[in-house]
Amino acid sequence: MRRQLTPVESAGFAFGKFYANVFAMNAHIKGEITISEVRLSIDKVCQKYSFLAARVVINEGVEWYETISSEKIPVILIEREWSDALVEYLNIPFDNRTSPQLRILLKNQNGYSDIVLMIDHSIADGLSVGFILRDILHYIAHPDEVVIPIED
Repeated sequence: MRRQLTPVESAGFAFGKFYANVFAMNAHIKGEITISEVRLSIDKVCQKYSFLAARVVINEGVEWYETISSEKIPVILIEREWSDALVEYLNIPFDNRTSPQLRILLKNQNGYSDIVLMIDHSIADGLSVGFILRDILHYIAHPDEVVIPIED
């Protein structure tokens, strides 16, 4: 995927050079899931929403989203409370010129899992992240389901 940033996206990209504009959403679910289940699911979600695995490229002064096929969205297994880890990871800015603008924390404990999505506001808003999280959980529950990509 390659497309030019809209004026609003371009403004978000410029803002993000100076301030971390990252937010998070958590799902607390019954059952412990593995990193490989999350990885397979996020790979499917990236097929559906290609912008999740994109970076920003500047060519002759024009900003473009470009899909990075080899770059994986990080899935980080944490041992401490997810809310404590979130404080640390929210302060780590994304380098949207070289990597995807999403990272995932996974915490398993006592038969439950917490999946925390952290995403740069330049590629999603709160409502969008709800749909992304819904789809991640869907593909964990239905790993063999065929993905129907959403066109840009």
